[in-house]
Amino acid sequence: MLNGKNLNILELLFQNEYTVEDLSSVLNLNSRTIRYNIKDINGVLNKCNLNGILKNKDKYFLEKKEMAKIKKLISEFSSLTFIDRRDYLITKLLIDDKIILSHESRILDVARRTLNYDLVEIKKFLTSYSVTIEVIHGKGITLHGDEKHLKILLIAFLTKFISKGRKLKNIFKDLLYSIVTEEKIDEYMLKGNKLLKIAGKNIQIYSFYSIIAIFVASHLKRKEFEDSYIYSYSSQQYYEYFNVVREFIKGDIELSNFSIHIITFILMGTYSTDLNENLHRDIEEFLKELNERSNDELNINEEFVRKISSVIKISIYKSKFNIVQKNLDFTDVPKYCSKMFNKIYELVPKYFIKFPMEDFILLTIIIQENIEKEKYAESKPKKILVVDNTFEQRATETVIKKLQCTYNIEIAEVIPDYRIEYFLSENKDIDLIISLANLDDEPHGIPVLKIYLSDFWNSINILDEFNIPKKY
Repeated sequence: MLNGKNLNILELLFQNEYTVEDLSSVLNLNSRTIRYNIKDINGVLNKCNLNGILKNKDKYFLEKKEMAKIKKLISEFSSLTFIDRRDYLITKLLIDDKIILSHESRILDVARRTLNYDLVEIKKFLTSYSVTIEVIHGKGITLHGDEKHLKILLIAFLTKFISKGRKLKNIFKDLLYSIVTEEKIDEYMLKGNKLLKIAGKNIQIYSFYSIIAIFVASHLKRKEFEDSYIYSYSSQQYYEYFNVVREFIKGDIELSNFSIHIITFILMGTYSTDLNENLHRDIEEFLKELNERSNDELNINEEFVRKISSVIKISIYKSKFNIVQKNLDFTDVPKYCSKMFNKIYELVPKYFIKFPMEDFILLTIIIQENIEKEKYAESKPKKILVVDNTFEQRATETVIKKLQCTYNIEIAEVIPDYRIEYFLSENKDIDLIISLANLDDEPHGIPVLKIYLSDFWNSINILDEFNIPKKY
């Protein structure tokens, strides 16, 4: 089977020739991962009697005569899965209130019996939302449940569809555009960005798409309901954001108080599609045990807990709705986070459902940086000497800027290699030498990091092995 990374590489090669470094830069993957994936792609294509990805000098390419066959193969791999059918059927029910299985089986191009099997699993999925399915012989299928839960489900599925962008399958585009036009969604994207600017907030990408989904869902006239749950949050921050949202949409988008309430929670970083009332407690217990395993190195303050809670809630949502954005694997874990990653990977299933790999890595980075922020809070910048023999040093300037944005460092000077001995005789406090020249030894016992520009752009964590603290 071809996975997401495989397909992303093929999509680029359908358009042009690329080096490993080019693919690495565009897809934000390291060179080793690119090479592994090219090997995997060729294994699949060769089994199907197709020529795979070829190489000319340092550039990879596909033969034009094979492209149409490969695209056809990809199309076959992209047939609807159970998850696709589940998403379609539930969303159609939430939009239309009732569906006829014989009609939907023709649209989904599967046997009616397949959909009957699907319904068994769909009922299990809906249990956690206290939503049930009623099958009325000869009349169709309907959903029953608390209106609040039905609305949360609808927003969750619309969020998933909108987040797919151009990669969204046509069957879901038809569902989405049965509510609003594509132009209207683009308009709502702009409004969503304006709202964030007014509120002064940066939020995770799926939280942003949830706001757009709420705007889209407003076009469906669902039952009105009042819920005292809305008014049980009386913090000053809550009412400030609530009023910002209400004023922003006034006379433009018709939103219920509940919809404004959800957007308010998104802006506060506390919204979740998960209805588990114990989730807050589970997050606290998770952090407590992780801190014990980390020898009490975590600084568990209010801001840190809020950030971790937001990541975990979105991760649970993505797991339940089978959303993966980056198709990362173990090779994508930064080296400086490997120990923490192993602790989190072992601990998460004890408290939550298993997360997508991209969220395991994000959670690891946030927690590791929390520890390092405390450890290096009072540390002075490390003094770096840069050795470069080129005349214009433009590439070197770019490298330095990137390192200075990431690490707490001070660049002492940029010099050619013949000036090293003289410079070090006058300056004794250099912590590290970065060499873009052919510098093999360690002058005066100072460690040397050799940087090769072709590999440098794959990672911003290049100084971690020298214990250089990051900026926070």
